[in-house]
Amino acid sequence: MIMHFYVFLFFIWIFQFTEVDSSDKLKVWFEEHGLVWLENKDGSMYFQHLELPQGKITAASPLTYAPIAMGERFTHTFSHVDADVTGKVMVVVDTQTRSILAYAFQDNGQFTQWPLYEGISAKVNGIAVDWMTHVVYWTDAAYDVILGVAMEKPNMAEVIVSKGLDEPHSIVVYPQKGYMYWTDNAVTNPRVMTSNLGGRHVNVLFRLHNTRATSLTMDYGEERLYWSFEAFDGTSRGITSVHIFLKNSNITMMTSQPIQGLAYFNHQIATIESGQLRLYHVITGRNKAELTLHAFASVNVTGDPRDVIYLSPERQPFRHNTCELSKCPGLCTKSNYTEFCHCMHQDGERSLMCDPYSFTGIVFAKGDGLYTTKINFIEYEPRKFRKQIEPRQLLNTQYPIKALASDFYKLRIFFYEYHTNILKSVDTFSDSEPSVISTAIGEISAIAVDTSTHNVYWSDRKLSHIMVTSGNGTFPYILHSGLNNPEALAVLPSRRYLFWSELGSRGLFRSSLDGTGRTDLTPQTLEIRSIAIYAIAVDYDYD
Repeated sequence: MIMHFYVFLFFIWIFQFTEVDSSDKLKVWFEEHGLVWLENKDGSMYFQHLELPQGKITAASPLTYAPIAMGERFTHTFSHVDADVTGKVMVVVDTQTRSILAYAFQDNGQFTQWPLYEGISAKVNGIAVDWMTHVVYWTDAAYDVILGVAMEKPNMAEVIVSKGLDEPHSIVVYPQKGYMYWTDNAVTNPRVMTSNLGGRHVNVLFRLHNTRATSLTMDYGEERLYWSFEAFDGTSRGITSVHIFLKNSNITMMTSQPIQGLAYFNHQIATIESGQLRLYHVITGRNKAELTLHAFASVNVTGDPRDVIYLSPERQPFRHNTCELSKCPGLCTKSNYTEFCHCMHQDGERSLMCDPYSFTGIVFAKGDGLYTTKINFIEYEPRKFRKQIEPRQLLNTQYPIKALASDFYKLRIFFYEYHTNILKSVDTFSDSEPSVISTAIGEISAIAVDTSTHNVYWSDRKLSHIMVTSGNGTFPYILHSGLNNPEALAVLPSRRYLFWSELGSRGLFRSSLDGTGRTDLTPQTLEIRSIAIYAIAVDYDYD
């Protein structure tokens, strides 16, 4: 049975980190090979970055690291980290605030932080990000469960695996094949486990026998798992590797120090041992069954290092997220090349397929109401197109509609009736009557919806401001005031950004969705200074 955890989240986002690096360095951080680890220095948390040269690293290679961002003292204590490289998002476990937090970094060096889930236990020991579906997984040994939350649906976590776990610890995901792997660290039953990303087909992959795994990483090219281990009596410790399909025998290398972090990269492994970042070469035998690790370099770290990960666009190949078109009310997860949904109140094996929305065409205002063409244009040749283009009325309205926007996760349309000066909404999956969202209107020029929080934004050209409210019209708030004839409006949920234009200044502007960090983008695109911008659209796949 699927369990659900709900916490209502509105439009107050927390900014407690400081950017400490240039935009050029930030691009290198995500677009080139490198290591990132967490570091606690005198109560402040750092994202530390070590750029790695291409090819084989040697002891003579320059290995210098620099912080990407740092936090206010004593506000966070991060224990584990993973990343979505394409999305430039870091996800961390914060044991101090008991939260799963996301940090979306921008090319200009700025970032936005928001809580993905608040109220975790004190025994969250591992985290992993599926960069294809944007689902974040974590283990919780207090309740013996693995949970997941979609980045687009903060604080709506679901239990992915709840049976057969015994003190789950580290976790990794394999999105290309639809698998996840984790370690169970119970004294009586230590082991490496596997299931698909939907939590089905849970199996024991490898039994550990009197040792517990402290960290887990994966070589996607060779499809091998690596984990660091320590005997329960403390007499031995080391690193073990095994093929995910058990094709080759497992190989173990003993180490002298406990390992707190482990990351595989380019036939090399990085570990955190006794306050140091150590690098090993992975040497493969002729039959690919003989593995040895050769230590060749170490980096002295001034603070207290925590988890370490390897970042490279080659490690996380881009793939379109088919779950974006799912009407599943819970999590949509990839499972063996097929998209499955975690749906509310569905028992058993949860095999409901992720269906597309009720229509995949467009919605537009025309005379006496809202209309839709219930097609996807790219699926039809020009000759067949005319037969499919006939619009269908979705809603009859008494007055003209001047602006509209959709929340495709809620299957809801928001629209502005010009003569009545009312902002309304209507569901598209039922015959429900439109409901009033706001009457505090001068004249709306554009509407936009944050599909992560379901908050609604609109620009008001008469009142010279931008408003925001929750999806049902509660908690209205003036986000920006004193604007110079605001017109176009757009939201980019994955980056937590709001974009708008002002006809008076002929400018293009951006801020965070909570109104902070207002930036004039016009100097960066001087060619638009002479243009009046009346509409903005966002490509969600490529930002």
